[in-house]
Amino acid sequence: MSGGRRGLAGLLAALALLAGAAPAVPVAAQQVTFGGHGDPEVDRRIAGLLGDGRYTLLSHDTTIGAADTLRGPVLAAGIRLRLNGTVVGDLVGVASDLFLHPRASVTGVLVNAGGGLYASSLAQVGETIDRPLAHYAVTRSGSTMHIQASATSSPALALDGLKGLHLPTYDRVDALWLQAGARLRIPAQPALDSAALHLVGGVRTARPLLSGTADLQLLRGRYTVLAGIQQLTATPDRWIRGDFANSLSFFVAGNDYRDYYNATRVFAVLARDLDRGRWAGHVALRPQVEDASALDTRDVFVLFQSGSLRTNPAAVGRIASLTGEGTARWAGAGDELQVSGIVEGGWRVLGGDFAFARYVVNLSATIQAFWGHSLEVNAHLQGPLPGTDSLPTQRWSIVGGPATLPTFPIGAFRGDRVVYVSEEYLIPLPSSLHLPMLGTSPSLALVHATGAAWQFEQGHSLEQNLGGELRLFGLALSAYVDPARGFHSTRFGAGFSLSAGRLPGARPYFDTADAER
Repeated sequence: MSGGRRGLAGLLAALALLAGAAPAVPVAAQQVTFGGHGDPEVDRRIAGLLGDGRYTLLSHDTTIGAADTLRGPVLAAGIRLRLNGTVVGDLVGVASDLFLHPRASVTGVLVNAGGGLYASSLAQVGETIDRPLAHYAVTRSGSTMHIQASATSSPALALDGLKGLHLPTYDRVDALWLQAGARLRIPAQPALDSAALHLVGGVRTARPLLSGTADLQLLRGRYTVLAGIQQLTATPDRWIRGDFANSLSFFVAGNDYRDYYNATRVFAVLARDLDRGRWAGHVALRPQVEDASALDTRDVFVLFQSGSLRTNPAAVGRIASLTGEGTARWAGAGDELQVSGIVEGGWRVLGGDFAFARYVVNLSATIQAFWGHSLEVNAHLQGPLPGTDSLPTQRWSIVGGPATLPTFPIGAFRGDRVVYVSEEYLIPLPSSLHLPMLGTSPSLALVHATGAAWQFEQGHSLEQNLGGELRLFGLALSAYVDPARGFHSTRFGAGFSLSAGRLPGARPYFDTADAER
């Protein structure tokens, strides 16, 4: 396009933009007022925007061209905005439909208050605050525009899960562990978005000791504060399989992929959620004092038990520690990356028995390939940091068994140093194999797994497994071989797939329920 045509196109785009957007200040023709109470974080954003006065108001349906740049902050009130170009600063949409096309860019914070946010995965956005279900209405009367916020009242008592019940667990130390909980709302304070007292009580059928958690939860914007006490059965091995998959595996076949200890804790947490474009996550700081005692394996009912049940390592002593945690998730059009990490330092203060420093890293990545195939990589790394020889037994973990290295017994390798990596290439099978009663087709997974766990000054080498799984709804028919030991180490099995129930490498946002475990 010639320079004259580009200049004419730019002029027309600017005129179209000016027709739909006029500065609210200092131009007195359009006055914007705000009232009511809606989402606290959004309310603060709108009030701050109007209070400062230096913003651009879009009060009619507007299209911002790919070559256009609009100085923010921008307030889009009760309109449809199509953004192809750039907003330098914040973009706040109130009761508006915001369409962000692939070349769109918002350098500041994008706020959607009670409208629709339709953003291309290629759009570049800083931090996002998306509240599509919040109640905001825009009305016009002459030269005045009014934004009215309203909030649905939350109940004073909110039950957890299904009628207050948590998902039960079943294992070799507690047998059936039943828990129920509820949140008691505390009248809102001016400086807080919400405050609640969370109570959880439980009973374990194989032990007379009751379990419980009580903590105070405070929320303001993206910040969360917890402080509480708890008595529960703890495990360092939740990264291997989730609660449901582990409970079902143990109940059916006696396969328990965890070690356990009894824990009494006093803890506090300060966390902040993060959200920038395709990245989301949180950071958290957790001081804690934990008293641990060993748990014996109980004689519990298992449908198809073969041999005796594993014992737990002796986990005894007090850990007084400070833990820093960070998680992040990146999501593209079809690919996804999740990573989390913690650094914990323990000191001989407040009666603590151990001085140590350690790290834990979890990673999960999914990459889309041709023809609907995908590659998934999972990794778990943990160990002491330089200057620490050994960690308390409460911080050890295990490798081995159908959930990690299928050709080895469960917990064949145990220690405070752990390396585990698995790669799975997933191939959807042809539609001709569609199962009409189930409404889907099985898939074939080609798997490579390597890992080990060991202790200070203990010799070690990484073990490997190669195999394949025919999967359907998280269940699988599998065959694995240890290439270092030949076909005499081949294992055939049926049950959960290798990755079924495994926790994600990172939780995108801070989870108070997870903090209470």
